[in-house]
Amino acid sequence: MTATKTMRVIQFHHYGGPEVLKLEEKPRKAPQAGEVLVRVHAAGVNQIDWKIRQGLLKDVRPVVFPSTPGIELAGVVEEVGPGVTAFSLCVIA
Repeated sequence: MTATKTMRVIQFHHYGGPEVLKLEEKPRKAPQAGEVLVRVHAAGVNQIDWKIRQGLLKDVRPVVFPSTPGIELAGVVEEVGPGVTAFSLCVIA
C-alpha cells in the first residue's frame, strides 16, 4: 500500500480547448467494491477524449464536472477494493 494520501490529476471543469485542462492535487480515495487503485506511469489521450473535452459529443456523451480525460494508461495496481479477486487487462501492442 502506498503512503501517499494525495494524487495528481488532470481535470477540466467546463467544456473548452486545451486551456481548460488543469493539473490538480486531490485526496487519494481508497478503492471501493469492484475497483482497483493504479499508480499511473504513463497515460494517453486520444481523439475521442479531446472531442469530449470540447463538448462536441455532449449530446451523446455528456460529462459530470470536474471530469478527467483519458482511459489509456500504463501502471501498477497498488490496492484493490472489497470483492476484487481478479481484473481484466487489455494489452495493445
